[in-house]
Amino acid sequence: MSTTLSANSASTTTQNTWEVRGVANLDTDNETALTQARYTLSNYQVDVALKQAHVDLLISQLNRTQQQIDELKSLTTTNPVGELRAGAAVRDATYQEYVTGDMSVSAAELARDNAIDAVAAASTGNEGGLAETQRLNLATWNAAIQAVTDKDDAITAATTSGSLDSLRSDVESTKDLWDTANGALALLNTAVVDRTTELATAEEELADAQLQCQVTAYDLYREALEDALAQRAANLVIIQGVLEALPEEPAPGAIGSRCEKALSNGTYRPQRGEATCGEGNCCGAARVWIGSGTTANAAWRTIETCQTETTETYSYQPPRGPMELAMPTPESAVFACIEGAKTLAAAASAVATAVYMLA
Repeated sequence: MSTTLSANSASTTTQNTWEVRGVANLDTDNETALTQARYTLSNYQVDVALKQAHVDLLISQLNRTQQQIDELKSLTTTNPVGELRAGAAVRDATYQEYVTGDMSVSAAELARDNAIDAVAAASTGNEGGLAETQRLNLATWNAAIQAVTDKDDAITAATTSGSLDSLRSDVESTKDLWDTANGALALLNTAVVDRTTELATAEEELADAQLQCQVTAYDLYREALEDALAQRAANLVIIQGVLEALPEEPAPGAIGSRCEKALSNGTYRPQRGEATCGEGNCCGAARVWIGSGTTANAAWRTIETCQTETTETYSYQPPRGPMELAMPTPESAVFACIEGAKTLAAAASAVATAVYMLA
């Protein structure tokens, strides 16, 4: 029984599938038909619009035609009289006058006589307007012909006279001079171009030579600099050895130590007094000459050191100059004790104060 139900279910499913496909195909056909009907309707609507426009155009033309007919009727009306009818009446009246003999041929004869008078020559004593115009135009024409003839004669005379030949000869000779000058100018232009090229080549060669010279000079400079740096390093080693070999500086107050007055730059050096150099010694000054200027002893410096009270000279060691490899030879300096240092300092201060007050 289960098998029967399964078969029935499969049949039912197949039938439903075909029904669904049939409905889908029917929907597709209906949609296609609807689209076709809409397209046909759109064409009909366009055609109706075109027909309506054509009808509107015909109606507009009929209206303009009717207006023209109305205008023609207004021109041919009798009451009030239209323009065409009024003109016809005038022409009809003129025709009737001519037919009935009211209008003689004298008017035509008069018109003919006026035309004859207009072309009458001046010899008749009464020159017409047309004849006068013809006469004046003919005189202008003859004058123009004469002017042309005169120009032709002048040209002929100029071409047959010697002046034209001379002018032609001058032109030819001037042309030769021009050709010669032009040739010389061309040669000069060529020379200018050649010299310009040579100048450009020379400038390039000069630039190359300058560059090579600069490179060579820089190489020499670098070599000299390296040698100088090496020599300086070696000299510094020598100077260091010289400085290390110097004897130690004497202790403050010992013989040979410096005893200048205390500085005011914050070094906190003890103020100089009578006990600065110890018992039996004194702080004295020595004048050391400096070999500078235009003479041997142009300037000096004062060196103050601690020496014994009986010292008159002592061996002064001059300072070593920059990058000198050895200490200078000691010099004999004349020494003298500074008597009463405190008293001298007070007196100097008093003098400075007095000078300031008197200023």
